[in-house]
Amino acid sequence: MPHSGFLTPMNTEGKPVSPYAWGQPILLVPFHWLGKGLGQLFAETPDGVEKWVLACVAFSSVLVGAFLVLAVRNLALALGTGQKGALFAALAAGCGSILWVYSQDLFRNPLAAFLLTLSVAELLRIPEKPRSVHLSGLFFMLLLQVRIDGILAAPFILLWTVRSSIEDCGLRIADYFKWVRLRLVVVWVMWCLGGLGLWGLNNWIRFGNLFQHNMPGVEFTESLLISIPGFLWSTDKSMFLYSPVLLLSLAAFPFLWRRRRAEALLIATISMVYLVWYGKFHHWFGGICWGPRYTILFTPLLVAMIGPWLSEEGGSARWRWIISWTFLAAGMLVQLPALLVEQNAHPGLHHFGAIREDILLGNLDPWWARTWGSYPWWTAAGVVLSATIGGIAAKCLIGEKEGDGND
Repeated sequence: MPHSGFLTPMNTEGKPVSPYAWGQPILLVPFHWLGKGLGQLFAETPDGVEKWVLACVAFSSVLVGAFLVLAVRNLALALGTGQKGALFAALAAGCGSILWVYSQDLFRNPLAAFLLTLSVAELLRIPEKPRSVHLSGLFFMLLLQVRIDGILAAPFILLWTVRSSIEDCGLRIADYFKWVRLRLVVVWVMWCLGGLGLWGLNNWIRFGNLFQHNMPGVEFTESLLISIPGFLWSTDKSMFLYSPVLLLSLAAFPFLWRRRRAEALLIATISMVYLVWYGKFHHWFGGICWGPRYTILFTPLLVAMIGPWLSEEGGSARWRWIISWTFLAAGMLVQLPALLVEQNAHPGLHHFGAIREDILLGNLDPWWARTWGSYPWWTAAGVVLSATIGGIAAKCLIGEKEGDGND
């Protein structure tokens, strides 16, 4: 880092460094290079070059957010969802949850959620495509380079892999370790150990210790009697208030449990362990940010469960779709204030009065104002493109009934 500051420990050479692992910084390198190249072409001052760099680096969050939406669709399909149900799950994640808001910030949470979602999606494909174990392991290895607490999901993934192999081969547990499919578990474990090794190498290079990450001020001292109610039903940080589509997951879980119990249990246990883990964190509310930021990691897993629920044919299918569209619309309305005004000034819906006043006065987010003032045509083109994509997606959902899966 150029100088010491917030969360900047000193390395073995006495220089300030980031306490985080190297996953996200490596991702940002090509965006930094792109911004620097564009700045040298179009900017006339060093300050102008720096603005181009910042703009391109920030744009990485847009791409991560977009790929995270696709990952939700991928997971929904892996859960046995039809095309329309998977598409709705993707829209629900992208527009009806806080994932939309965090597609404009450089927090690590969306990138970690993207990698965890892909790892679980590929894991569920192992019974049909055993080689998917490599993709699942690769994504999990990369997850550990972004957030080391991703390792908390490893035991549940391993248990699912063992159970799936036993069930698929019709073996008894006593005979499992004599069977060749043990290699699937071994392969996934090797990817996981590789991720831990890379994380340790990063620490050793910086601090001379494999297990020392030098994250200052990290404590797990919060009472769950405070944080869990805060996550679930508080007016400030409730995950259901800031991501209303998660209420649909409560209805979808029993449906998935009856049809694919192992998958439902996997998603539920991973979500619960992270809810408790972040609930013990002394900074469980995430600081000055929109909604419960730490729930981003497992929000895509919960939203993906909506897909199978919507794909089920039956007399109540029409009502399920009507209710789902209603919650999606509510989720979009909840996200709009955070997209229109500065989050640091209004970090939650409890500031709704001030948010409404700023919107009425035209005090929009500085990035919005600056973009529209400097690049009106680019901004207008982006709005038109977004509306067009949204219209196409809506047409796919409310068009003709699903036929052979190609619609």
